[in-house]
Formats: sequence, C-alpha cells, structure tokens
Amino acid sequence: MKKLIILSFALLFATSMALAQNNDATVNQSGNGNNATVDQQGNNHESVITQDTWGAGHTAVVNQNSGSDNYSNIQQGQRGAEAYVDQVGSSNESRLKQSGPNLADIDQEGDGNILGQYGALGSNAFQKNGTSFASDMNWLDLDQTGDNNTAGLWQEHHADADITQAGNDNVAAVRQTGTAVGALNEASITQNGDMNTADINQEGEGNNATVHQGDAAYFSSNNTADIDQYGNGNAASFSLQDGDGNNVTATQDGNNNYSEFSVEYGSNNIITTDVNGDNNRTKVAVDHDDPNWNSQSSGNTLTIDKDGNTNYVAGYVKGDDNTITITQDGSNNRVGSDWYTGDGFNITGNSNTVSISQMSDGNTSRNTVSGNNNTVTVTQN
Repeated sequence: MKKLIILSFALLFATSMALAQNNDATVNQSGNGNNATVDQQGNNHESVITQDTWGAGHTAVVNQNSGSDNYSNIQQGQRGAEAYVDQVGSSNESRLKQSGPNLADIDQEGDGNILGQYGALGSNAFQKNGTSFASDMNWLDLDQTGDNNTAGLWQEHHADADITQAGNDNVAAVRQTGTAVGALNEASITQNGDMNTADINQEGEGNNATVHQGDAAYFSSNNTADIDQYGNGNAASFSLQDGDGNNVTATQDGNNNYSEFSVEYGSNNIITTDVNGDNNRTKVAVDHDDPNWNSQSSGNTLTIDKDGNTNYVAGYVKGDDNTITITQDGSNNRVGSDWYTGDGFNITGNSNTVSISQMSDGNTSRNTVSGNNNTVTVTQN
C-alpha cells in the first residue's frame, strides 16, 4: 500500500511538471467542422493547430494564460474558420494564417508579445480572401496590454482589422490589399501610451483607416502614425487626445478621398498630409475648448499639400503658436466650403501663423481670425 501511494505521488508530480513548462501540442485535423482546444499553463510552451486546407467551419482555441515565452501557431484553410488566442505573460508569440472569409480574436497581456507579419515580424498573421463578394470578409480583433508589443497583419480585400494597444513602445502595422472594385477594407488602431507606432497601408477602393492615440485617462506622447491609401473613395482619420510631440503623416493617391485630423489638448504635434487626385476633402481641428483644463493645444504644425482639382480644405485652430500651411495646386479648389463650413479656416488664439497657397484658376479662400499677433497669408496665382 505504501508503494502505491508513493507511485501515485510521483506520477502526479511528473504531470504537474509537464504542465508547468516546455510542453508541445500539435493538432492536425482534416474534414469539415473541426474543433481544437489547447490549454497550457507555465513557460516555454508551443501549440500548433492545423485544420485542413479543404475543410470548412473550423474552430481553434489556444489558452496560454500564465507564463512567458509561449508560442501559438494556427493554420486554417478555406472559409468559415474561427481562431481564438489568449496569452497572458511576456515574450509570447502568436502566428496566424487563414484562407477564405474567417475570424480571429487574439488577446495578449504582458510585455514583448508579438502577432505577426506585414513587413516580417516573424511571418504569418495573414488572412486571405478568395472571393470578391462584399459579404465574405476577414475579421481580426487584437488587444495587447503592456510594453514593447508588436502587431503585424496583412489582409486581402473585404477585411476588417481592429487593434488596441495600451502601454509604451508598441508597434501596430496593418496592410490591406484588394484588386476587386470596392475593396471595402477597414483598419482601426487605438494606442494609449508613449513612443507607439501606428502604420496603415491600404490599396483599393472604399477603404477606411482610423488611428486614435491617447484619451482623457492616458496621456500619450511621442507617438508616430502613418496612413497610406491608394485608390478612390477612401477615408483616413487621425485623432489625438492629450499628448505632445506626436508625428502624423497621411498620403492619399486617388479621387473622392476624405481625410480628417484632430488634436485636443496636445502641443508640439506635427501633422502632414499629401493628397493627389480630384474631389478630395480634408478637415482639421486643433482644440482646447474645456475651460476646466489648464492644458492647451499650442506649437502644433499642420501641413496640407494637395495636387488636383475641386479639392477642399476646412477647419479651425484654438490655441497659440500653431503653424498651418495649406498648398493646393489645381483648379476650383477651396479653403472653406458648404460641405463643412462657409467660413473656411478659423483661428482663435495668439501668435498663430496660417499660409495658404492656391495655384491655377477658380480658387476660393475664406479665413476668420480672432486673437493677437496672428498672421494669415493667402497667395493665389
């Protein structure tokens, strides 16, 4: 009887040690409607789930929620697959490849975690859509909490990406491509913290890119955001609440595009937009409208450069020592328009500088200035 008790204890101890670290789980499934779940606790675990290329309706679940240096790899083929990954700890890595209209929901909590591709980042994080139907879409929702986290994603046409990062020194990069008319991609990156980088690159038509940095409870400074869109009917927006020293660049190449930029309670931020094409619209807001806040939006630099016809710019600045430069090269361009405001560009504050240059024929510029030592220069040729 004593020997049996000792043996049972030894087996239990060995099992506990196996669960604690250095475990590998490999699952291969063929056919339709397969489900796979892997639960691992501890450090240095590896999970690989492959669900048949020709199957449909798969579900893969990976829980690595109490350790570091864990690895998850999910490969799903064809349509209707779902992937769910939960990693809690540091230096964890998640790789993902899905083909067809699929869904992925990934949560990583800790420092130095990776989801990955677009540019490299360890490869995968790829969602391929083999159809051109708008109802067939790829979806990815990623939440990362901690510092030095990295997210990279490449999606084909008809895709939706939503990435949220809370912490410092994080990187989020999304590329969405589409050859079909009406690519209908959407990408949203939200970052709260300092020294973060957001990058959205979209090709096709009807794309929407949104970057938001900072909120009332999480001051965000020295961040970088880059939005590039190539095609027609695209929309790009950037918003910052409570942050200094941020650098934003947006490029749009095509027609009927829209861009919007807003800074609230932020200073020494740089926003640069370069637009090529016709019938493009840009709206700008720099604000500090709450009298209960001592902070104000000062020392910001906004540069808007447009090349094309029938383009529009409108907006306002509330703050001091801001510099706004607007250049429109083409015919029938406007600063101020009935789609946004008939007053054009409005400045409230002191020592602001606005320079507007419009080249060619039929251009209009309307500006309103309130405050001291402000300078507005309009050049039309």
